[in-house]
Amino acid sequence: PGDAIIGYITQGRGVSIHRADCMNAKILPAENGRRVAVTWDDMQAEPIHVSKLFVQAHDRERLRSDLLQVIDDAGALVKETQTRTNKRNIFEGTFTLQIKGKEHLSNLVKGLERVKGVMKVDRR
Repeated sequence: PGDAIIGYITQGRGVSIHRADCMNAKILPAENGRRVAVTWDDMQAEPIHVSKLFVQAHDRERLRSDLLQVIDDAGALVKETQTRTNKRNIFEGTFTLQIKGKEHLSNLVKGLERVKGVMKVDRR
């Protein structure tokens, strides 16, 4: 956000967005009517960040559901998850999350640490 951008109507793939100083944008023909003016959405109140969290817990029924509920209640968006339970019945999960900033992340970590059975929550 903040960079000068242009839009280009592609054939069958919608509008492609490029930074105005992008080499590809400079070679796109302007005269064919497919170049369009675009702007950043200034309505977004907070920047969005992607963060990975590692959670280790004693596995139990509904653990995954409880973890995802905390994430959802915190207003974070799950982009990717990888989970497994080892032979000692220890759950290990990595969650890639879209968050709003450091305070949001800190509150989310505290919420996950309160889930029954959680032993550790770390950033990755």
